[in-house]
Amino acid sequence: MIKRLSFLLIAVFVVHFGFAQVTANFSANQTAGCPNPFLLSLSSTSSAPGPIDSYSWQLSGPAGFTPQTSVTSQLSTTLTIPGFYTVSLTVCSGGVCDTELQTDFIEVYNLPSIAMTISPLNGCPSTPVCFDGTFTPGCGTISSSVIDVRDGTVYSNVEDVCHTYNSVGTSFSNFTVSVTNSCGCIATETFVDVVTVSQGPTASFNSSNPVSCNAPLNVSFNSTSSDVEPGTIYTWNIPPIVNGVSGPNISQSFPAGTYDVELIVTNPNGCQDTVFQPAYVVIGSPQTDFSSNLTDVCPGEAVNFMDMSPGNPVSWSWTFEGHGSSSQQNPTIVFNNPGTWDVTLIAQFPGGCLDTFTIPDLINVTNPPVNGFTVSDSGSCILPFTTTFT
Repeated sequence: MIKRLSFLLIAVFVVHFGFAQVTANFSANQTAGCPNPFLLSLSSTSSAPGPIDSYSWQLSGPAGFTPQTSVTSQLSTTLTIPGFYTVSLTVCSGGVCDTELQTDFIEVYNLPSIAMTISPLNGCPSTPVCFDGTFTPGCGTISSSVIDVRDGTVYSNVEDVCHTYNSVGTSFSNFTVSVTNSCGCIATETFVDVVTVSQGPTASFNSSNPVSCNAPLNVSFNSTSSDVEPGTIYTWNIPPIVNGVSGPNISQSFPAGTYDVELIVTNPNGCQDTVFQPAYVVIGSPQTDFSSNLTDVCPGEAVNFMDMSPGNPVSWSWTFEGHGSSSQQNPTIVFNNPGTWDVTLIAQFPGGCLDTFTIPDLINVTNPPVNGFTVSDSGSCILPFTTTFT
């Protein structure tokens, strides 16, 4: 009886373990994420009636990925290529094997892509530098962005921006752009373009004597501009004589008149400065002339004098013989003294030129006639009465 029971127990033990199932299974620390980086750890969760004798992992992925294998209970690796990954695990126990295959078990999201054009790379303190970006989400949509323009200014959630640098003579580079998509993936690009903020020129000039009383006058102009460099362009404007004349030094002949002078200095980076000198060239044409509204007057009568000088005089000095002087352009003078009187005008013209014009005996001041008469006889007692008035 005891022998029969022992045999039965052995038989049950053999049947139980001989037909017990070996089940391959596994888990992952994450099944989806971003490749910056994506750290994958696969662990066997397989079951068997006895010890597992062997493990055989196979991890395959998108184009460019080198398949990974492992013969331990785990497989750990770093995934950098976006796409789907398939995992296979085969376990064996007591000569019985099982395989678990999970197709597209792991998904690695695409990172955002960043393209950026920076222009201009050379400019002036007042010239804006534009950062023109093109952001592609890769996964989902763009959720945020940051552009660091490297002078302490950071722009958020913009794709394009124009920025003005004010630090003269300074260069900026290694501009950083970060973009985050709605899947949580972050892409960062550093652009090594160098933006240089150039020192702009300071325009100035001098000339030979630009003031004269005689026309025509030849004047030489010379640029004395500072902070210039090879390739700088000089443009002169002297309306209505010349416009757009190029060169650091020019010479020009002028007729009588008053002329503004402008010099525009532009360096190779487009930085520009302008100096404007109004009424810089002054060439006089002295010719004094005048008139009056009356020439024959009585004592105490006023006379209006009008400056008729061509050439635009700038000051006047009148002398009225026997009756004082005036510095007005068109004075009014009262003549009290009988007689004939000279009038003189000295006019000063642009350039300091003086001209004198005198009209002798212009004003004749005469006393008015005295009313009077005589009578031959002023009274009589006899009528009719006859008398004579003379």
